[in-house]
Amino acid sequence: MNVSPRFPATVKAIAFLAGILAAAPSLHAQQIEAEAWTTMLGLQTETTTDVGGGLNVGWIDANDWAEYTNKTFAAGNWKVDVRMATMATNRQVQIYVDDVLKTTLTYAGNTAGWQTWATVTSAQFNIATGGAHKVKLAFPGNNMNLNWVKFVPQVSDATPPSVPATLAAPVKTNTGINFTWAAATDAESGIAGYDVVIDGGAAIALGNVTAYSAYGFAANSTHTL
Repeated sequence: MNVSPRFPATVKAIAFLAGILAAAPSLHAQQIEAEAWTTMLGLQTETTTDVGGGLNVGWIDANDWAEYTNKTFAAGNWKVDVRMATMATNRQVQIYVDDVLKTTLTYAGNTAGWQTWATVTSAQFNIATGGAHKVKLAFPGNNMNLNWVKFVPQVSDATPPSVPATLAAPVKTNTGINFTWAAATDAESGIAGYDVVIDGGAAIALGNVTAYSAYGFAANSTHTL
């Protein structure tokens, strides 16, 4: 349901609830594009001909690495799929979560081409605490390309979180609003945070909080949240 409250608003401020989505720590497969790092050492990108197109990471040398922050996982058992191409043998990718080495993937053969891709699956490992985590990919050797890594849960969370309720707007101006809501619940994996969507744009990821301020709108303008 979409709503379009106008500022200043009193009753219509309650309609902001439509733009708040509860998010349990993900127990669904999550793919991380290799080039979408937060920070890295020694890596470059190129256009890939792999399925889906886009970019892949290449020119990997020994001891290069990449980090990806704010990746949300539920507590539980996971495996990782790595999409790689190499002309060498026994190429490895090490997977760290919060600076702890969780698994090392080895491709024993070679894919016979820098754009000929294979998917390698790790052994199972455990993430003890649900919530936001830092993922690090480290490369002990060289001569490989990497397209993506995918975290795959070994259990499934079949119950979505409840819808946040009891929205209130304690502070309103003609250019914005502060609103609060009652926490959602999720019996299986808990709540990691909330997303707020404004005017159909990208979701604004919040932590496990129950308040948000949206300001900077044109005076008395109408917006969908």
